[in-house]
Amino acid sequence: AKAYGDLIREIWSGKSSFCTPKSLNQNVARYAPQFSGFSQLDSLEFMSFLLDSLHEDLNLVKKKPYVEKKDDDGKLTDSAL
Repeated sequence: AKAYGDLIREIWSGKSSFCTPKSLNQNVARYAPQFSGFSQLDSLEFMSFLLDSLHEDLNLVKKKPYVEKKDDDGKLTDSAL
C-alpha cells in the first residue's frame, strides 16, 4: 500500500513530466513472482491482484471501535439494552 501511495503522490505532485512505477512493480513482484520482469501479462489479473492486496493491507485494523446498533428511528434496539 505504501508503494502505491508513493506512486500516486509522485503522479499528482507535478514535479516531473513522467514517473516510473519501479518501486510498485518490485513490491508486487515480491508477493506475486508471475508479475516480475517485463513480460506482457493480463492487465485484469494484475489489477485484480493489486486491488485485492490494497484491500487486505488497508483493512488491517489495529483496534476496532464498538458501535451500538440503532433502529431506523434512532432508538436503541432491544438487544443493545
